Amino acid sequence: PAQGYALMSLALVPAAGVNLALLLQSRALSAKAAQGEGRTQAADGTQGVAADAGEGTGGSQEKGGGSGRGTGLALMASSLRDARTVLLLLLNVVYYLNFSALFYLSKSLFASRGLGGVGVFFSIQTALMLVIRMLGSRLFDEVKKPLLILWCYGLTALGFGMLWATHGQGMMAATALVLGLGMGVGPPSLNALMYALSKPAVKAVNSNLMVMALQTGSFLGPILGGLAVGFLGVAGFLGVGLLANVGGMWLALYFLRRGWTGELRRDE
Repeated sequence: PAQGYALMSLALVPAAGVNLALLLQSRALSAKAAQGEGRTQAADGTQGVAADAGEGTGGSQEKGGGSGRGTGLALMASSLRDARTVLLLLLNVVYYLNFSALFYLSKSLFASRGLGGVGVFFSIQTALMLVIRMLGSRLFDEVKKPLLILWCYGLTALGFGMLWATHGQGMMAATALVLGLGMGVGPPSLNALMYALSKPAVKAVNSNLMVMALQTGSFLGPILGGLAVGFLGVAGFLGVGLLANVGGMWLALYFLRRGWTGELRRDE
C-alpha cells in the first residue's frame, strides 16, 4: 500500500507543468507590452518636442525594461537569490512533506497495529487545526512568526514520536491533539512571514512560490515516506518526518537569530 500511495503523488506533476506554463505566458505578455510601449514612445518622440520626448522615452524605456525584467521567470529568479525566500520555501516543503506522508501512510500503520478509527484521528487533528486558525488571529499578529514556526515543528516532531509509540485508542487521541496544536499554526505563520519579508515587487511571485513548495512537499512526502516504509517497516515514515521536523526547528531558530521576523521590516 505504501508504494501505491507514493505513486498517487505523481498526480501533482501536471500541476507543476501548469505553473510553469503560466509563468512563461506571463513573461511573454510582459515583454510584448514593453515592446508596444516602446513603439508608442518612439512615435511620440517623432511628433513631439525632441528634448522632452527624449527624456520621457529614456525614463519610460527604463520602466518598460524594468517591467519586462521584473515579471515571470526573471522576477522569480531574482526573488530566489534572497536567502530568506529560499529557506522559507524549504520550511514550507518540510511542512507539507510531513502532512502528506502522515495523511497517506497512517492508515497502513493503524491497520498493522490493530487500531481502528483513523478517520477519528484525522477528524480530531483537523478540527483542532481549524479552531486554532479561527480563534488565533491575535496570536498570529502578535507573536514572532519564527517562534510560531518553531512551535509547529516542535509539536509535530513530538506528535510523530508519540504516534511511533501509539498502540491504544487513548494514545491515538492524545497524538491527534498534539499534531493538531502543532500543525494548525504552520501555514498561517509561514505564509505571513513570507509576505512580511518580501519586497512589494515580489509579493505575488513569492506567494506563487509558496504554492509550488506546497506541491513539492505533497509530492515528496508519500514517495520518501513509502521508501522509508519499505526499508524501515510500516512506521518508517515517522522517522523521515522526525528528521524533517528537526531540520524545520533548526531553520526557525536560524530565522530568529538573524532577526528575520518580519516585524516592521527591521530585518531588511
